[in-house]
Amino acid sequence: MTSLRRAGIGVTLVRAYMSVQEHCFDLRYGLDTCSRLKLRHLTIDRAATANLRWDRGYYQPTRLLPLRKMLRVISTAPRTDGALVDFGCGKGRVLLVASEFGFERVRGVELAHELCEIARENCAAYKAKTGITTDFKVVESDATRYAVKEDETLFFLFNPFGRKVLSTVLDNIALSLREHPRRALIAYCNPRWKQSIEQRTDFFLVQELNFWRHRFAIFANRLHDPSQVPEFLPVQSQ
Repeated sequence: MTSLRRAGIGVTLVRAYMSVQEHCFDLRYGLDTCSRLKLRHLTIDRAATANLRWDRGYYQPTRLLPLRKMLRVISTAPRTDGALVDFGCGKGRVLLVASEFGFERVRGVELAHELCEIARENCAAYKAKTGITTDFKVVESDATRYAVKEDETLFFLFNPFGRKVLSTVLDNIALSLREHPRRALIAYCNPRWKQSIEQRTDFFLVQELNFWRHRFAIFANRLHDPSQVPEFLPVQSQ
């Protein structure tokens, strides 16, 4: 009843539908992306927990339907056949869904050992069930220590950490883009620290999306050649 009073019947029904779709997704492919895990039950350096942004101390995956809507928009933009990187990939839901949209190489970076193991199991189960050839890779690492590869062109963030860590991750992305110039996008879900990216000179806001109150801010890197700026089709927020 609390959800109904706060959000209204329409949003509450959509949330219920999303939950059903997500559980069906898990059942269909033999996955575990829905179950909740408490932060205190995971093997994580306690000094790092202050920089994590989790919902009331729980692991929380990106919602399936808004994610698909966002990736559908991304797929309309001219892009190279680069890899997708999900910082704070959790159980790997974003990696799996990205494979539906033509990404042949997807990589997840996750600090918690237990979540890395689950993500790897999910990727293996999904490949076995679907027969897709996507190259899935899950890296157990602090996001700030991840070395950005020259073939990575889409960086996904589900508000996984605080402003300080975000700044370091952005520095690492920008360094890779300077050393290996290429067009790249950052998809920032629940963009709490969006202003931190807007204040930088190396990225600019391309588009904001809102699907059922799930917000995404899409950024691109600045290039000398204006023709390389991504172009997006107009999208109706819901």
